[in-house]
Amino acid sequence: MKVFLTGGSGYVGRPTVRALRRHGHEVGALARSDASARVLTSLGASPVRGDLTATDVLREAAAAADGVIHLGQHYGDDTAEVDLAAAEALQSGLGGGLIEAFFGAPVPLIGNGANRWALVHAADLAELYVLALHAPPKSVYAGVSGQNVRLADIVSALAAGGPIAHLTLAEAVARMGPIAEAFALDQRLTPARARRELGWEPRHLDALAELRG
Repeated sequence: MKVFLTGGSGYVGRPTVRALRRHGHEVGALARSDASARVLTSLGASPVRGDLTATDVLREAAAAADGVIHLGQHYGDDTAEVDLAAAEALQSGLGGGLIEAFFGAPVPLIGNGANRWALVHAADLAELYVLALHAPPKSVYAGVSGQNVRLADIVSALAAGGPIAHLTLAEAVARMGPIAEAFALDQRLTPARARRELGWEPRHLDALAELRG
């Protein structure tokens, strides 16, 4: 498998590159400096010159890979914005995000769909990242908007009148892999602490309308 990695010359990235190579994977890794490129080469990875702000480079590298591991970190006042843009570029290169990858037609419904997903819009989550930079050390916040939407309603919105595939959990795992178990979880979370302590106010509060497009 061909894998593209960001942060490959970092503390976690270096052993990750070694493990990928040990298992026979071809690794390309983002290198923002000559020093990073030398480290990556010594580990057996092919350096791809650029940094997390180079979204065209990220998109192209992801498109040429079978999988992406995003470990890179941008340092600056715009950390959240850069990381979001980088993640979106990587997902775009791979052909989309979780919805595109796992919920294409016919849209799968796992079980009866009574379980709920705690949803948040990417733009609202980005704002929370920025606010959390000023939080006390070791603070923990739930990055959710307060919308705990039934899976059945989400699937209906995505299907938009089209076909729905009713799957048992076992069938979903066979089709999607282990991530199906996460999709089947009942998630009911609140953003109350982030609202109270950080003044975070999610603005995108009609997830079903946005999913319908």
